[in-house]
Amino acid sequence: MLFGSGLLTPAIQHAATALLSGSVPADWRRSWDVGPEKPQSWLRDLVSKRISLAKWKAALAKGGSSNLLSSPLVLGDLFNPATFINALRQQTARQLGTAIDLVKMICSWDKDGARRIGGTGGCPLPCTLSNLYLQGATFQSSALHESAPEAAEIGLTPPVCIGFVPITKDDTYRADEAVSVPIYLSPTREDFLMELQMPIKGNDQQNHWILTGIALFLSGDDA
Repeated sequence: MLFGSGLLTPAIQHAATALLSGSVPADWRRSWDVGPEKPQSWLRDLVSKRISLAKWKAALAKGGSSNLLSSPLVLGDLFNPATFINALRQQTARQLGTAIDLVKMICSWDKDGARRIGGTGGCPLPCTLSNLYLQGATFQSSALHESAPEAAEIGLTPPVCIGFVPITKDDTYRADEAVSVPIYLSPTREDFLMELQMPIKGNDQQNHWILTGIALFLSGDDA
């Protein structure tokens, strides 16, 4: 069709009409319903994710899931990050020989987080995530801090290691050492993914951080 050799079908006509009106075609939206609202952003992200997923596939083909998890992963590369988190949970439960509802997620923001929750923490499949964005605070010296007045509203965090362990295992952080922070797909906060523990200094700060509405995102764009 692009080169004048195809026929104009109703589906193509509907897609073209939607694009000309500045909206994502309904058929496209059904394939990726959490994608950006603007067609330009939708197509840009589609191409970017397709390229990134090809790298994920190559890593899997080369050495299986262990090879894929050996390097930091960007959940924002995925069309549906929740599917990956659920698969990680299922595979972990299978390796532990237990039911999926008998495992829980833990995380570590330490530089040796993979060793902390993997080698000594009882997690068979630790996974390091990078390119998470934080709004409402900065993360320095392994703890949350108030953002400086001149700081950007949203900033990158250091990598974090996540994984699943039996629910009988202790969490990485004590209840008074961390606060639960929600992760959304984007700063619009429309699509919730999960929560991660982030360490704090002093148990009196928990309510403060909850009230400030801090959150993590897989993307720093509102597109």
